[in-house]
Amino acid sequence: MAQQLQSISVAAPGFFGLNTQESGVTLPPNFAFEASNCIIDKFGRIGARKGWVKVNAANVDLSTAKVQTIFELVKEDGNVIISAGNNKLFTGRTTLTTAAVRNATNTADLTYTITDNHWQIASIPYDSGLNASQHAYLAQASHPTLIYHRLNTTGSGAQVTVNSVSSGKISSVTVTTAGSGYEVNDLCTVTGGTGTGATFTVTSVDGSGGVTGVSITTQGDAYTISDVLTLVDTDYHSHENGYGFQRLGDVGTLPTGFTVDTFTPNVALAAYGRMWYADITGDKQTVYFSDLLDGGALTGGSSGSLNIATVVPNNDPIVALAAHNNFLIIFCKRNIVVYSGADDVENIALADTIKGIGCIARDSVQNSGTDIIFLSDTGVRSLLRVIQEKSLPFRDLSKNVRDELMGYVSSETPKLIKSAYSPNDAFYVLSLPTSGFSYVFDMRTALDDGSARVTTWNRIEPQSMFVTEDRELLIGKSGYIGRYSGYADDNASYRMQYYTSFFDFDSSTVVKMLKKINTIVFGGAAQVFLVKWGYDYGGLNYNQELSLLDSDVAQYGISEYNTTAEYAGSENINSLSNPGMGSGKVLQIGFEVEILQAAMSIQKFDVFVKTGRTI
Repeated sequence: MAQQLQSISVAAPGFFGLNTQESGVTLPPNFAFEASNCIIDKFGRIGARKGWVKVNAANVDLSTAKVQTIFELVKEDGNVIISAGNNKLFTGRTTLTTAAVRNATNTADLTYTITDNHWQIASIPYDSGLNASQHAYLAQASHPTLIYHRLNTTGSGAQVTVNSVSSGKISSVTVTTAGSGYEVNDLCTVTGGTGTGATFTVTSVDGSGGVTGVSITTQGDAYTISDVLTLVDTDYHSHENGYGFQRLGDVGTLPTGFTVDTFTPNVALAAYGRMWYADITGDKQTVYFSDLLDGGALTGGSSGSLNIATVVPNNDPIVALAAHNNFLIIFCKRNIVVYSGADDVENIALADTIKGIGCIARDSVQNSGTDIIFLSDTGVRSLLRVIQEKSLPFRDLSKNVRDELMGYVSSETPKLIKSAYSPNDAFYVLSLPTSGFSYVFDMRTALDDGSARVTTWNRIEPQSMFVTEDRELLIGKSGYIGRYSGYADDNASYRMQYYTSFFDFDSSTVVKMLKKINTIVFGGAAQVFLVKWGYDYGGLNYNQELSLLDSDVAQYGISEYNTTAEYAGSENINSLSNPGMGSGKVLQIGFEVEILQAAMSIQKFDVFVKTGRTI
C-alpha cells in the first residue's frame, strides 16, 4: 500500500556546480550532473550564461577566419584593440584596419610573413613622466617579435660643417643646411668628411623639422676643419608619428647571439616595469628580461636573463610566465620555478621549485588578482594553492570534473586553448575550441575541498578572449570580435540545460512515485520551460512543458491554485508546478529552456513523491 507524501526541497539548485567525477546518490542535491550554458550567478543560483554580440563590421581581409588573438593597448591618447586572424594583424574595434609591419626608418612596409594567429601580447610604458608612451610587444613561435608603438619620422637633408677639431676629434660645427623632418633629440650618424664615428643629437628644429641646432654626441676620429657632414636620422624609437608595427630588433637591442630573425619567443610577459620573454626555438630554458621601462632594450642597463637548466631537470621547456606579488613564476610543462624579488632584478633569487606540476597551455594562465590559475596535465589549478599544498599534488580546482575535462583537453592542440578571468562575473573560463566546450570556474567562493564550482558552455566557442580596461569580456569569433553581452548568440537562441544529481530520499531500496514538482524561476520571456525527470539511471524519459511569463508582465502565476500575485521587481518570478508520473528507486530531475533576449535562473524546486514497496 502506498505511503504518505514525502518531499525534498532544493534551494539554490546547482550551487555546487557540476560533478561528473562522482555521480552516485551520495552526492548532495546541490551538485549538478549537467549544467550546460549555465553560470552560477551572484545570488548563488544556477542561471543562463550571457550571449555575444558583434563588435566590428565585416573586414574583407579577415573574411570568415577566426579571430584567435585579442588585446587592448591602454594608452594616453585612446585605447586600441589589436587582433589577429587569417594570418594578419588588425587594429580597431568597430572597424578593423589591416596592419602592415614597417621598416626601421618607417619609410616602407616590410615583407613580414605571418603564418599563425596565436600571439601573446603584453604592454608596458616606454620611459616615464611626460615622455611616457605605451608600447605593446607581440610574441609568437617562429615569428620575429613585434612592437606596436608610435613610429618615428625620419629627417633628411641636413648638413653641418666642421669648424674645429682636436687631434681629429670634432669640437664644434655649424648647421649649414637645415633639411626637413627632424625632431628634437633625434640621434644622427653622419656621412661624408674625412673621418669616422661622429654622431650628433638634434637640439632644435624649425617649423618644417629643419635642423637649427645640434650637440656633439660622439666626436669621432680623423676629421678635418671644413668637412661637410650629412646628418642621417637613426632615432628609430623617437615616437614622433602615429602608431604602427615594427620588428623589435629593428628599433631595439637583442640579447647576444640573436638577430632580428632568430629572436622569436613564444612567451611575452609585462611585469614590474619590464618585458620578460621565453620559449625560443633552440633556447627553451632561458627567460630574457628587458631594461626598466624599455621592453625593447635587451642589452645594457638592467636587462639580463635567467637560465633554469640547472634548476629544472630533463630539459623541461618553458611554456608560460606569470607575475604575482613581486614573484616571477616560470611554468614549464612538468615543473614550476618561482623567483622572488622580481621587482628588483639586482636582488632576484630562486625562491621555490615545484616538481611534477606544470602548465600545458600558454594561454590558460590568468591572474585573478589574488591568485594565478592555469591548466596542468591533471586539471585546472590554483598556483597559490599548489605552493601551499605541494604534498597534495592531485588537489585542483577542477576536481569535480577532472576526468571529463582532461578527456576533452587530450584532443586539443595546446596553442588553441584560450582562457580569461572576468572580474565582473568572477569566473575563469577555459575554452576548448576543438571539442566545442568551455569550462567555467566560479571564483567567488571555493567548495569545502578547495575546488571551484564549475559549469559548461557550448555553441559560443570562443577562439580567443580578452578582458578590457572597462571589464568587457571580448571573444574571438569567425570574422568578428564579439562581446559577451545580452542573452542571444548573435541574435540566435541557445539552450540552457540543468540536470540534478541522483537522489533516493535516503531510501535506496524503496520505490518512489513522483507526484509533483514545484519550481521557482526568475526571469525568462515567455519561453517554454521544459521539466524532465527519470528513474534509476535510465535517462530523463518523462517531461512536461510549462510556460514562463513574458518579460513585460509584472505578475507571476501559481498554476496549481490558478492565482496571481504582484512582484515589484525587474525580473519575472515564475512559480511553476507540474504533475509527475512513473516510478523507481532513484530519481533525477532536469530543466531545459531556449534562452533568447532574457536572463533566467532557477531559484529552487520542490519534489513530492509517494513511497511504495521495498525492493
